[in-house]
Amino acid sequence: LRLGGHLFFRGIDWEACEGEQWALLGANGAGKTALAGLATGRLHPAGGRVWLSPQINPARDIGHISFEVEQQICEADARHDISEFLDNAVDQGTTAGALLESPRIAREAVAEAVRALNLEHLLGRGLRFLSSGERRRTLLGRLLLQCPAVAVLDAPFEGIDAHSRQLVDAMLAILLAGPTRVLLLTRRIEDIPPGITHVLVMEQGRIVASGPRDEVLRDLATGTTAASTAELLPPLPDADADLIDSGDGPLIEA
Repeated sequence: LRLGGHLFFRGIDWEACEGEQWALLGANGAGKTALAGLATGRLHPAGGRVWLSPQINPARDIGHISFEVEQQICEADARHDISEFLDNAVDQGTTAGALLESPRIAREAVAEAVRALNLEHLLGRGLRFLSSGERRRTLLGRLLLQCPAVAVLDAPFEGIDAHSRQLVDAMLAILLAGPTRVLLLTRRIEDIPPGITHVLVMEQGRIVASGPRDEVLRDLATGTTAASTAELLPPLPDADADLIDSGDGPLIEA
């Protein structure tokens, strides 16, 4: 793959088969997003071959959730903002409700997704005015309703609060148990949900480990894989109450 005038990826050989749910694990810049882009036809290789099942139409059958998708929607709304022509000076733009509704999807299915993701109070609000967690839940709801053949989830747990994480976790479990094939991109081992069957570990454009989930994660834990596990953020230790200052001053000041 040619990125910024440089060749990225060498000797990549990987396939995702029917019935497998994959997590692409690696530090920032390892190449996860680029590899997912190649696999789903968003990017085109400078050499080699990428094969996608002929049953999959990339424009119709592949769904994406990422910061970039959120940003594109918000930027499009900002370009068409007509606040200056409104009495209340607020153009909501694309609302959460409008994003979820579709003539091809039954109202009952939309209502069920709204309840499951706790979106009832957000339906009339524009995506630009939602928090990261609220936007992520709305996009995940749309993805579930579309039921794509392949779903690329790029860092779905980044930047969301604990409540949103619980809801996203529950809906990911439903997605992983269904017919949709998932590519979950993450830099943290603890973000890999139980429904993931296979893990691919990347480092600086190379695949350093790939295979069944338990085998790859065991090798990472024991240090028998070539990956620099220090770059994959480990779980934080449990809080130690004795280390917390009980005084009146700030704990952290910047």
